[in-house]
Amino acid sequence: PPVGAIRSRTLNETRRSLSPKCGPSRYMERAAAEANNASTRSANVRVMSAFAVLREFFQARGTFTEAELALAESLFVPRTLRSGDFLQRAGDVSQFVAFVAEGLLRSYSIDDKGNEHIVQFAAETYWLGDSASLTTGAPSQFFIQALEDSDLLLLDKSGHERGMSIPGYAEGFRMGVL
Repeated sequence: PPVGAIRSRTLNETRRSLSPKCGPSRYMERAAAEANNASTRSANVRVMSAFAVLREFFQARGTFTEAELALAESLFVPRTLRSGDFLQRAGDVSQFVAFVAEGLLRSYSIDDKGNEHIVQFAAETYWLGDSASLTTGAPSQFFIQALEDSDLLLLDKSGHERGMSIPGYAEGFRMGVL
């Protein structure tokens, strides 16, 4: 074709040009693997981003060395909730408190008449959990639900106790900013 001419390609020509030795099934396997890799990369970026938000949160509220920040980050478990997903349901014993790196959660209870009562909303950089249930092991009265897709960092009871050995974390907790 002349220079500058536009020629449309069929789907099969495009597939062959991308992978001349691959048949359609190999092409689909390769495309699926690339999509999976992209999804994994996206999840890794979200986790790294969540830890960056946590690090910024800590640094704005206390003094931490790099080693202390690394230790603090190691105490958290990343978790993504989709809109409508539950972190906790009433009647379950709370296992974690959540740091919201991105998204929006709500905590609520349901009364005997079936009415919902919202206790708290937690947006980015807020903490949400039932600390009474977490510390005593008693069943929680609260549901915790994502209102938006949310990236969380979860901290369990033992992680919090280990965090108290970090001076900046302990000070922030005593002051009520963590």
